Parts: sequence; C-alpha cells; structure tokens
Amino acid sequence: MESSKASEIVRWAYRLFLDREPENEAVVEEKVKACPSTLELRRTFMYSEEFRSKNAVSPTMSGHEPPISIDFSVSDIELEKLFAHIQSSWTSLGLNDPYFSVLTQGEFEKDSMSNKRIDEFYESGKKEVGRMSKTLDRNSVDHSSFQKCLDFGCGAGRISRWISSEFKTIYAYDVSKNYLEMARKYLESKKISNVQFRQVTSVDDLRDFPKVDLIYSVIVLQHNPPPVIHCVITEFLKALNPGGVAFFQVPTYKDGYRFHLKKYLRKESSQDAMEMHVLPQDAIFEIVRKENGKILEVLEDFNTSWGLSNTFLVQKM
Repeated sequence: MESSKASEIVRWAYRLFLDREPENEAVVEEKVKACPSTLELRRTFMYSEEFRSKNAVSPTMSGHEPPISIDFSVSDIELEKLFAHIQSSWTSLGLNDPYFSVLTQGEFEKDSMSNKRIDEFYESGKKEVGRMSKTLDRNSVDHSSFQKCLDFGCGAGRISRWISSEFKTIYAYDVSKNYLEMARKYLESKKISNVQFRQVTSVDDLRDFPKVDLIYSVIVLQHNPPPVIHCVITEFLKALNPGGVAFFQVPTYKDGYRFHLKKYLRKESSQDAMEMHVLPQDAIFEIVRKENGKILEVLEDFNTSWGLSNTFLVQKM
C-alpha cells in the first residue's frame, strides 16, 4: 500500500471489520508493515478471531444447508463446448484487465497499475506458495525429491515465479495466450529459465498433462463449470507420479447455486464475464477414490466470499 495512504486505510479496516478504532498508532504501523496490499490487509482482519467472533463468520458449513442441483453427466461434445466458452471468456479477461482478473482488488485494475503495483502483484504469490509448503510439512509430505511441478491456471506467472526455485521443471498452463506471454516475459526478466509454458486450447490438452510430482491450482478452477472442474481434477490425479501431491482450491457449496447444462449452454453466448462455480466435496472425494488418491487435508479458506471454499491436499498412492 502507498505509505501516504496506508495508515488511513488500516484505520478504516479497523472500523469496517472490527467496528472500533485501533488501540494505538503502534498497531496501525504494525499492520502497514505486515500487509503490503489491501488484499493481505483484508485477509488479516477476516482471519482474526475478533472479526469472526463479532460477525459469526466461519468458512465452514452448519449442516443445515439444503442440497444444490448440478448436472454432472455431459458428453465429450458438450464438455468441449463448455471449455471453449470459458477459454473465450478468459482470453478476453487476460487481454483487457490481466492483473485485476487474477486478483480482483481495486489496486490491480488496469488504470491503477504501476511498476510498484506490479511488484506487489507478484510478491503476493510468495505468501501463497509459503502456505502450500507449510501444508505439505504439516502433513509430513517429503517433497525434497520432487522434480516436476504443474502450475495450472498460471496467469501472469505470479505463482511460477516463486515455485521455480523448488523444482527442476515447471509446466505452466493457461487458456490465455496473453497471460502466457506476460508470464514468459516477466520470468525472463527475473532470469528464470526452467518454466515451460503451455496453452490449453481443448479438453484433449487437459488429458495430455505430463507426469509430475506436484500440482498447484488456486483461485482458478472456481471459474469453470462443474463438469470442467470435474474433468480437470480427474486429469490432475492421473498426471501425478506415485507419492506426488495436488494442492488445489474449489468452492464446494453455495446456497442457491444451480448448474443445468442445457440452460447454461443456451445463454453462454451472452456471457463474457468472470463466472463462479461449485463442485461439491462428495464429487471431489469420489474422483480421488477412483484415481487411487488419498486426501491428506481439506482446508476451509477465504479465497472467495461467494460461498464455501476449500483447499485440498491430495496424494497419489
């Protein structure tokens, strides 16, 4: 955050999230130093015990929620139509507002971007990779021998930037050619040369993933219709080497969410925006079972305020 405005932003965060003034200027300065962006600031407050106790906010479900209606059975032709629509939407988003479409925060809108903002955008990926590493360690996953990683939905290279030092080879996949070019240029500027960029242009490309030891995909799958999410996760598990792990995030419940295939296909031509979708936990558990995987951990996260979101750590047996 810009230093001239950062302190005032923090004070307003206290007022908006905690309904009170900060205790003193020292805590304000502490938050300024600890939170380089408003995204980090918001997450800090939303994860705090005080915010959750005052607002009765929890990323978990109560158990009283009604079922949601989702069409899972689709033909290969229908699946290809769904994928083609999403590719078209994200090709447009990648061209028109590439940073904001990855992190939907005001400071990353096209008109607000500067060299400093770009640095902040990429710096945010470091904490995300750290979260994954701590999750692996917490679950006793020895990743010291891992050689190959798949970064699915790599966007502008925000995550590849930080995992490149941990693996011999990174396969960075995205549906948007513009994102891939942005990522390539940025990583070249950082003298990073072990990332291979691959554009996903069809469902067949999903079924041709290389064998890898680790797969990362966060705030990506949520923008795809449930049958596409189902297909991608299935291919994740097929691509993992024995002992390898997938770390991925999916919204798993939203009250009132519906996905009816024919209705969706009828109206898809009018859609050119960032969509949000759900794949329930039981569907993910079934994929893992069928593909000889083991769920090591399911985290409740705040990656979306749109519904219940979970991050899964799955190991191939």
